[in-house]
Amino acid sequence: MLLSATSMILILLGDALSLWGILSLGVSDLFLSFVLLLVVHIILCVLATRLLMLFFPIIEGEFPINSPEVARWQAQAVVALLSSIYFEPFIPFFLKPAWYRFFGAKIARGVKYWRQAP
Repeated sequence: MLLSATSMILILLGDALSLWGILSLGVSDLFLSFVLLLVVHIILCVLATRLLMLFFPIIEGEFPINSPEVARWQAQAVVALLSSIYFEPFIPFFLKPAWYRFFGAKIARGVKYWRQAP
């Protein structure tokens, strides 16, 4: 739980610092500020995901709810929720494999994304 809370706090702190930086640069266009903030947020989440995967890898198996392995999974899930899942509907279909790779998914080369009809 501490790892996921720390990850979320660091990302939100990074968001606040990037917003302060954008505003201190004198960007007066609200749309441009919003787009820059989103881009910085996604970059921070990708970096956080990659660092968590590097230093706290998830191990396959079944674990008790209070184990360190579950804490690792929770930390990566929080970071994924902060960007990949929320912004995923806005990603064009031809960029979805690259989007998922940014967040650590292992997808083979040449994979195409499409939605099947219900």
